Formats: sequence, C-alpha cells, structure tokens
Amino acid sequence: MQLMFSTELIPLLRDISIQNDGMPLSVFEPPQRFSRYSPAINFYNSVAWPPPDSDEGQTFCAMIQKSKVIDSTCLECDKNTTDHCVNTGKKRIYRCHRGFREAIIPIKINHALCACIFLGQVSTEPKSEDHFRTLYEELAKIDREFFTKDRYAEYYNHYNNRLCAISEKRFLAVCSMLEQLGESFVRLGWIRDVKVGHQELLEQYLSQHLYERISAEKVCRSLNISRATLYRLVKKEFGVGFNTYVNQHKIGVAKDLLKRGYNVKQTALMLGYEDVGYFSRLFSEFHNVSPSEFLRLHEKTNLSEKQ
Repeated sequence: MQLMFSTELIPLLRDISIQNDGMPLSVFEPPQRFSRYSPAINFYNSVAWPPPDSDEGQTFCAMIQKSKVIDSTCLECDKNTTDHCVNTGKKRIYRCHRGFREAIIPIKINHALCACIFLGQVSTEPKSEDHFRTLYEELAKIDREFFTKDRYAEYYNHYNNRLCAISEKRFLAVCSMLEQLGESFVRLGWIRDVKVGHQELLEQYLSQHLYERISAEKVCRSLNISRATLYRLVKKEFGVGFNTYVNQHKIGVAKDLLKRGYNVKQTALMLGYEDVGYFSRLFSEFHNVSPSEFLRLHEKTNLSEKQ
C-alpha cells in the first residue's frame, strides 16, 4: 500500500494531545523508522502531533534521544512493537525500555492492516525530583558520557516541561477511544491507499458505506473524480449503470441479512431503503423471488434440515 493521510487528522490529534498533557500522537504507515540522532536513515509516512520538527516536538524523549545509544535503543524498541502489531493485527499496550507507557493500535482497510496509531512517551507516575533522579541515573548508566552531572539541570527542566504525565486509567481510556476512532479514519476517507485504482476504491467505498444511502455525489467527493468519470468507470468495468451497480451490491447483502433472521422491513432499512416496497421490487428483479418468499423458503429449508 501507499497511504495518503488527510490533513483533517492533524487538528484531531492536536486536540487529543492538548487535552492529555501534550501526549505525543501519530498515525503512520508501517514500516516506520525515525531517528533523531541520524535523520538520514529516516523513513516515515505519517501525520503527528506535536510535529517532530517543531518546538513542541522537542519532547523529553526527543531530548534524551540525542544520545546515540538511547536513540538506537528506541529504534529497536519501536521496530519490535510495530512488527508485533503488524504480524498479529492486534493492538499493543506496553512499557518502553525507559518505563514509559506507549501503545500501537492497528487500522485496517478491508480486514488488512494498513496503518497504525501511536501514542505514548507517557509517565503514569506523578512527576517529582525523586522520580527524575532515578530516571537520570538509569540513563547515565546506559550512556555516561552523554548524561553527565553538568546536564542534570537541563534535563530536569525538559522533564518538568516536556514530559506527558497522566494516570494509567486515563492513558488506557485514550487508547480505547483511539481504537474506535481508527475505524472512522478509513470510513471518512482520512486514510486512503493511493496505489489502489478507482475500481478498487469504489468497491472499498461501497463495502464501508453499504448500510447508508449511497449517492453518486458522495462517491465522487470521496474518490475525487467527476460524475462523468464515475459513470464511465462503472459502465466499463461492470457493464451496468451506477444505480444498478449499487443496488446489486446491496441486494446481494440483503440475502445474507434475511438468512441471519432480520425481517424484510429491518433489512430494507438497514441497507438505506426507506421505501420497503421499492426494496422488495428490486429484490425480486435481481433474484426472481420476493424477499418475503425468499425468507419463507429459507425458513422451510432450515426446518427440513433440522428434521
């Protein structure tokens, strides 16, 4: 995949970050490699708040990553957790090698992982000089030449002003919220695979909006194409008009809904058909049987199989 992230994501990430003590957040396409010590090796396609190259982006973790040893350790930690998320397709909530709370949450398009949400660099302990002293002593053990006594005051200042500190409960609540929002990012078109052709994008759109009223105007806006281009595409690839193509998809799903126990009216409304009579006529046209008769035959078949 080659993802394109909408700028609509930035104000959302900013607001969540500000409401949570400046927590760093990003949505990225894996694999990702971001080094502050050796920027020449960087490879990343992402949107983030705060922006890494801004003044706000100089977080406490960004400052300690000026140490080559810490930077290398962070890279390895980030790679391992991202790989785990990509390979399992499951979110990962963990403590990094410095003991800070972090999480990586997968986002999927058509059940395939496409992007990840990162949140972290969070201390779930209240900030205090004792906590910082312990942290700095651990950093000095790893890179004594960099974390010297002369730099103690400088990094204590960064710790107080640039480290996010919230409770464990609040951190987990933000994780849960972002996990739910991730699905909306794809549905709203804020994350799109620009390598996918218009035909695949159209099919993705129908799958994601099947239970809504679908119009040519909405599809054109989402795919960033003209109405004429949409009509030509559908006619060329599927041999039917746009409305027929949409109805074919919906009525195909209607059969599954009826089999799952929904009645005709429920099925029609779920698929965006407010006129149940119109839905029934379409169903009969595509399947040569009315939805009521289809439901009756299905129930009769189930009864026979049980006997």
